[in-house]
Amino acid sequence: MFTPVRGAYVVQSTNFFRNAPFSKFLFIACIVATIIGTLMHEEGENRYYLRLSDLQANSLSSALSNVSKLFYFADLQFVIPSACLIYSCRLVERQLGTSKFMNLFIWQSLISTGVLWAMSTTAYFGSSIIPRGPAGLFVAMYIVFLKEVPFLSYGSVFGIPLTVHNLPLLMISQFISFDVMIPVLASASIASFVSMKLVDYCGMIPKNKLSMEWFSNLLESSNGSVLPLAATIERQRIEAMDELERQMMRSQMNQIYGGNANPNDQPSYINRLFNQLNGRENRIEVPEESIQRLMDMGFRDREAVRMALIQSDNNSHEAANILLTNGRA
Repeated sequence: MFTPVRGAYVVQSTNFFRNAPFSKFLFIACIVATIIGTLMHEEGENRYYLRLSDLQANSLSSALSNVSKLFYFADLQFVIPSACLIYSCRLVERQLGTSKFMNLFIWQSLISTGVLWAMSTTAYFGSSIIPRGPAGLFVAMYIVFLKEVPFLSYGSVFGIPLTVHNLPLLMISQFISFDVMIPVLASASIASFVSMKLVDYCGMIPKNKLSMEWFSNLLESSNGSVLPLAATIERQRIEAMDELERQMMRSQMNQIYGGNANPNDQPSYINRLFNQLNGRENRIEVPEESIQRLMDMGFRDREAVRMALIQSDNNSHEAANILLTNGRA
């Protein structure tokens, strides 16, 4: 992130949750909800598992109470794994944008809960157990994380490449054991793939209703690396000079070999390099408006304008540079 400062650019650090305000909100909410869930835990109630049949209740209030247990943990040992997972998901929010990431999270929550409820109505899965807390939702977010964040190895241990995907996978293993894997993976997979399709067409929260810039800067460091403005301008100048030099070399080579009446007299590698300019004249149709636009700019030779457009593949800016270079020559 660049912040304009007189005479310099300030490059802000992206180590914490900068440009990922919803991930920061989930990070704080997950820690607070886990602490509250631990304090309000009832004696005799299982802290770690739920039965799918518990989602079926006689009254609406008891059903909502049981469903709500899918969204918070009841043991403080899960604070660190869940916080690490949410911290990793900030990369997905930066990739997708806050609005799309928020809608994706809502769709995943609804779909994963709906799939688990549907499984609880069947005789086969009704007696199955699932982790208490948002373990399925975290697995669904991790599937999106695998899809959106590229695999770039920064080292290896015993031949196993180390990427940003290893730590979240290790944290997920703290929630899921083998005996609860099937319901969680089923709900997470369906929620992940369906939500990725729906989020592009059905946004739950309109983008114009979001204004979280103040929350994005909350608790973030205001210090950044200062990049001198002169260094930036000098770099732009060098790149512009390099591009101009490449265009001049192209123009000079086209002048040398492009006007040859018999292209077969040229070396074969020249023909391959410049794609036989005489042959290209018959294939490329030059729009009349492009010719007229360049002639209005002061280039009066219509044939030279047409040849410049052919050389530049109908790129008006490059054709103008070619005409200016030829005019100086």
